[in-house]
Amino acid sequence: MEAHPLGWAAVLLYCAAEALAVLALLRPKPRLAAAGTFCLAAGLALHFADLQVRARLLGSVPYRALGGSVSLFGWMLAIAYLALQVRHRERAIGPFLIPIIIVSSAIGLLLPSPVSLATEQTRGALFAIHVTFAILAYAAFTFSFVLSVLYLIQNRQIRRGHTGVLFARLPALEVIGRMNRTSVSIGLAVLTFAVAVGL
Repeated sequence: MEAHPLGWAAVLLYCAAEALAVLALLRPKPRLAAAGTFCLAAGLALHFADLQVRARLLGSVPYRALGGSVSLFGWMLAIAYLALQVRHRERAIGPFLIPIIIVSSAIGLLLPSPVSLATEQTRGALFAIHVTFAILAYAAFTFSFVLSVLYLIQNRQIRRGHTGVLFARLPALEVIGRMNRTSVSIGLAVLTFAVAVGL
C-alpha cells in the first residue's frame, strides 16, 4: 500500500473544513466560513497533486485503478461544493456534504493501486473522457442526494412547526429544490454522454 502523504494531508484539510463548516452553521461568522473555504481549497490542491502522482505511477490516468476512481470522485465532490460556494455563497450544505468527501477520499487512499502497464483500451483519450464524465455524473447524483435529504428535513420542520437552529441556517425549500433539479439535470446529461462515449 502506498503512503500517499499528499492525499492524507488533503483529508486532514477536509476534516478541518468540516469542523469549521459545523461551527459556521451553529455560529455564523464570516471568519469561520472563510477559513473553512480556505481549508477546502487547500485540500483540493493537495488532492489534485496526489492524483497527479498516481497518474505518473500508473503511466495512465489516475483512475485506471479503483482507488484512483474513488479518490477522483471525492475530489469532484469537493470541486462541486466549492463551485456552489463561489456561485451562490451557500455554505450551509457543507456539514452534510464534506463528510462524504472525507470518506471517499480516505477510501480511495486505502484501496490498493496496482501498478501495471496501460492497455490500448485504458490509454486513449476516449477512455479518459468516459471515466471522467461518469464519475462527474456520480458526483452530481450524490450532491442531489444530499440536497434531497436537506429538503426533506426542512419540509418536515415546516410541517411540524418546530423550526430550530437548523431551519434558520438552511436555504429555503425553493432554493434547495432548484439546486437539486440542476444537479439531477447535469448528472443525467453527463452520464448519457459518458455512456455514449463508452459504447
